Amino acid sequence: MANNVALFAVLFLSLLLGFNGSLRTPVVAAQRGYNPKLGLLAGALAGFGGTWIAALLLWAVFSDSAGVFGGLAGGVAGLAALWNLPPDRRDSQTALPEGQDLQRNIMARHLRGRLTRGLFLIAVVFALLSLVTLLWTIVNKTVGYTAVQYAVEPEDLTINGEPTRRALDDLSGEDLTLVLIDGLRVARLRVLILEDVRGAAQEEFAALSQQPIHEVLREYDYPEELADLPFNQIDAAQAARLLQANLSEEDLKQVVLDEIVQLQIVKGWTLWESLTDKAGIKQTVQEKIPQARLKWHSWLKWEFNR
Repeated sequence: MANNVALFAVLFLSLLLGFNGSLRTPVVAAQRGYNPKLGLLAGALAGFGGTWIAALLLWAVFSDSAGVFGGLAGGVAGLAALWNLPPDRRDSQTALPEGQDLQRNIMARHLRGRLTRGLFLIAVVFALLSLVTLLWTIVNKTVGYTAVQYAVEPEDLTINGEPTRRALDDLSGEDLTLVLIDGLRVARLRVLILEDVRGAAQEEFAALSQQPIHEVLREYDYPEELADLPFNQIDAAQAARLLQANLSEEDLKQVVLDEIVQLQIVKGWTLWESLTDKAGIKQTVQEKIPQARLKWHSWLKWEFNR
């Protein structure tokens, strides 16, 4: 018995030869005095059937590859026999067709044109369906409910030691800077400056730490009074202010989220599941991960470069 690859190969070849036969045979049939419609059917059967008959016979005796090559040879032989063996039944043997011969030739060309247009339409529809399926698959897997947990709840972020009692989205750039001062050590803030502002590689950290601010942040914003201060001597407040001066509010928010809040996605659901089983999802979260929050999340991003 043939394996799946061999079966697919023979199926592809049989369809290809069957289609070739249905395109070519109506013209050959008309030129020999036969009905082009009958030629179309015979061509499709000869190409498709010849391939499968030869492949099945060879598979019964030999290997998969023999069946594939034999199927190709069988399909070609079937079409060659169909195009050359039937006797000529034309009413006249003139160079240019006349009467019924002319009508058969016109019918054959019309059949060939309709078949080609039909194949083109099928190809377009198949391509559109494939595109829609691909887009749906992407959206279905990247949008939906997620159960999330935090190392620090956003409402518990502190400014000057006091909880903000506000959602992360409600915090201003100044608030986020103060949260960083309260929530991170100065060493980590310095690393964030080198990574997120300067864009330095880790092996450069030691050398950059010894340099003054105006060298480390030569192309970036910094207070003039800090220009000559060695980078490794800035305190937490100064480091947080440097981040504020060089990062957008959204970037600051992301730093707080990654470094302090530390959001963790415990479980996710597809878009289809989120739309059709919202109650079941909520029940699952309440029963199995009650400490988690259910949030609508999208992994799709319009900005690929920051």
